[in-house]
Amino acid sequence: MDNSTRDLDPQGMDYYQYEADQRGLQCRSYRRMMHIADLRPRNPSDYYESLKDWSPFPSFKAPAKGPIRKSVGISLGLRIISLFNKDASARLDQLKEQAEAEYQKEVQAAREFHNSREKTHYRNQEKQHQKIDDAHDRMKHGDPLQVATYFRTVMAQDDFSTDCDNRYAVEVERVTYDQASQKLSVLYRIPNRDEILTFESFRYDSDLAEIVPTPVDTKRQQEQRIKVARKMLLRSMILIYASDAYDLIREIEVTGFLHYFDPSYGQYHKKDVLRVCMNRSQYAETDFNNVDVDLLFAHRLKAKESAGLYSKNPMELIDIHTEQKKAPPAPKKKAQKEKQTSTK
Repeated sequence: MDNSTRDLDPQGMDYYQYEADQRGLQCRSYRRMMHIADLRPRNPSDYYESLKDWSPFPSFKAPAKGPIRKSVGISLGLRIISLFNKDASARLDQLKEQAEAEYQKEVQAAREFHNSREKTHYRNQEKQHQKIDDAHDRMKHGDPLQVATYFRTVMAQDDFSTDCDNRYAVEVERVTYDQASQKLSVLYRIPNRDEILTFESFRYDSDLAEIVPTPVDTKRQQEQRIKVARKMLLRSMILIYASDAYDLIREIEVTGFLHYFDPSYGQYHKKDVLRVCMNRSQYAETDFNNVDVDLLFAHRLKAKESAGLYSKNPMELIDIHTEQKKAPPAPKKKAQKEKQTSTK
């Protein structure tokens, strides 16, 4: 496209490059604060209220008169004849009275049935509400199942992006809670390489007629992907603590796993490749608006990470739970016996 035909902004800047620059600014800003961007903590009371059935019972609808009128003998033919014949007209009036009487009985029966079902509906609602309230009360007192279910829901509803465009498909594989230690353990999918946008800047591609990221060298791609994975796990821990209205959590352990296709098996596999723990004191002492996430992971949280994450093929990575066997120490050489000297 000829530059002279392109739209210009008021300052004379090329419009397409201006849009590309804006895209870059937005992505850098979001990526920098990804661990807290648009974070929406939940409240247990709201969560349990959302589980309650508040649906109204349908209002009463009277039955149709047509079937009853037919059942007593009111037909189209009789109605037509009644227009010209007094006896037929009298007969029609008689049948109408009979039909109306039977219809009122049917309406009454239908209304009684409706009222009975309505009472049952609201009675069942009350029982369901009571069960939810009981579950809420157990959660307040640290019931492991209720605590785990609540925080799993909190995480599953989180909304963020790893490519600065689409919502990430959150997968919470497992959540467990130990009431004695107040530790919450989470198994959480981290994105594969192709789910993470890597970029330094953006440009307008005239052939594709769209704004695209400029190429990034391999080392920088790996660094950006690891940052995204770390910020995802940090985000999940911040969200959990911020949603803990009853102070149930003393420590969180989040393990990130990759879900990838392994051609040697011909099916998908999961591998734990990143793990981090944060206690409540560490959470309270950290300013997440200004924290350096990489230093936080390295020096304070002591995160464990599979070597080569995002640089190696997932099949080549070693699961963080697998301890590499150390070669047994070489046996100590026996001290050489002192040579005996003898004189013959």
